[in-house]
Amino acid sequence: MKLCILQHFKYLCTLNKKLKTENMTHIEEIRDDLETLNHKTCAERSRSITVQTMINEKYKYSELTSKIIACAMTVHKALGNGFQEVIYQRALEIEMQLTGINFCREYEMPVFYRETQIIIIK
Repeated sequence: MKLCILQHFKYLCTLNKKLKTENMTHIEEIRDDLETLNHKTCAERSRSITVQTMINEKYKYSELTSKIIACAMTVHKALGNGFQEVIYQRALEIEMQLTGINFCREYEMPVFYRETQIIIIK
């Protein structure tokens, strides 16, 4: 897809030279729009492919698990690594909302060790 975007941009630049237009801002805006479209298309295609390939009907929550993993992969592809955990939590929250997954961001639950509750984590 990126190759296609570059080809469109080169075509627009050639067209711009032919028209002898010296104002490149319009061409730059079109390039930015094409890159944005490419990013959205790649993310949607990646999510769709990931979800489809990970679903295994023999597991009860396979479809939901696949959607969650796809969300996490989308966030990681967009942000990369190196941020604090809270940044990824917030981004994942946004991605899961966009996907339509109902969830609770931080759920309190007790932690037990040898049948003794040692803490309630949030």
